[in-house]
Amino acid sequence: MPRVADAALGAIMHVTLPETPKMAQSIKRQHKAGVGTGRATARFLCIAVAMLGASSAAQAQDSTAKAAGPAAPTVKVDPKITVEVLKRGSGPDILIRGKGFTPSGTIRLIGTQPPGSATRLDFGSVKADSTGGFVLRKSESCTTNDVQQTVREVNFTATDDASKKVAKGRFDGGPWMC
Repeated sequence: MPRVADAALGAIMHVTLPETPKMAQSIKRQHKAGVGTGRATARFLCIAVAMLGASSAAQAQDSTAKAAGPAAPTVKVDPKITVEVLKRGSGPDILIRGKGFTPSGTIRLIGTQPPGSATRLDFGSVKADSTGGFVLRKSESCTTNDVQQTVREVNFTATDDASKKVAKGRFDGGPWMC
């Protein structure tokens, strides 16, 4: 047993334990004094080896976390849209711009019924860019000849599929008049 203990103590002496420099000094003193053959030394040796293992495991875990890189930042989803509608001869040109949506996420776009129509507007889905923004352009047909109906607003809704948050915009019904 003395040879095994001496060899193990010698091996530990050459290992640096940054968390426990006093332990390394104590082992060196015991080895120089010729201590190292009893049960206390064997227990101390087991504790030293266990601490070395724990230190190595902690260092390995730390280096794994560093290799994985920093955690992805949390994206704040606060959607907003702006709506522009231009009147042209055969109906409106609609431009909807959005920002604050889930990056690269899907957005569902709808609108209320334009003046003189029984059908709501359905723009389908668009995909946000990497910053959470999008632009949609669409031409619609005119829906009424009655100027009194054009006082009704058309409401637009954009729903972020991932967060279920909603952004709203509106525009007067004038561009839908023929």
